[in-house]
Amino acid sequence: NEYKIPELYAARKKLTKLFYYNVGIYSKAFHEEEAEQSLNDEVQILDLEKLVEHVANKDKNRILNYLKQVFDELSAYKKLNLHSLYLMKQEIMQVVYADLMNQGIQATKLFYDEFSIKLADRATNSTVDMIRWVNYLLEKTFEYEDEVAKAATIIEKINKYIHEHYAEEIGRNEISAEFYLTPEYLAKLYKKKTGVNLKDYINEYRIEKAKELLRAGEKNISMVAESVGFDNFTYFSTLFKKMTGVSPKDYKRN
Repeated sequence: NEYKIPELYAARKKLTKLFYYNVGIYSKAFHEEEAEQSLNDEVQILDLEKLVEHVANKDKNRILNYLKQVFDELSAYKKLNLHSLYLMKQEIMQVVYADLMNQGIQATKLFYDEFSIKLADRATNSTVDMIRWVNYLLEKTFEYEDEVAKAATIIEKINKYIHEHYAEEIGRNEISAEFYLTPEYLAKLYKKKTGVNLKDYINEYRIEKAKELLRAGEKNISMVAESVGFDNFTYFSTLFKKMTGVSPKDYKRN
């Protein structure tokens, strides 16, 4: 029998929709009706309290084993489909992102790179993709949390960043974005570990670099101010005198 164009289009549309709801697992295809039924049956897939506990303990293996157990249970009840994987993904992100936020880390920036986005987009394609994404998500989360916990390491990196970018317009917002931290947490952490306000350290470093340039005598004072990150000459002069006891003009002359 020959198919008419509208019938072919309808068949293609149905197959495309069927493919969209397909999830590769145990060589089993999951159909649209199963996904639609699950919309009404499931509002939560995972035991969030258990997940929160495992994430807090940084127990990646236990989390992955728990997810595989959930896959088996869902498969046994014929509820393993696109929608259930989507719900699992959202629940995992909810728990992990909350854990990061509790430590002052901005999850959306930590996972904003192309590779992270690609893995996240593929997570609901199959249980294999889900496990691959969760494994990556947890490894990156736990590694960065450990790095932040070792405050000396993160402070060294912040100082290095300031030393390399002091001539630019930088403050706690710009620096916190570079290290995936909230501005408030960054400022608090820096003050706690160094005893110095972040803004004060930036200004102190800029003034030290300004002193070097003034001693070299190759630039006038306004050019020096601009070279070390000050776009307001009056503010630069006031701050310079406050920190050194003399004006930039007198410092250069002497």
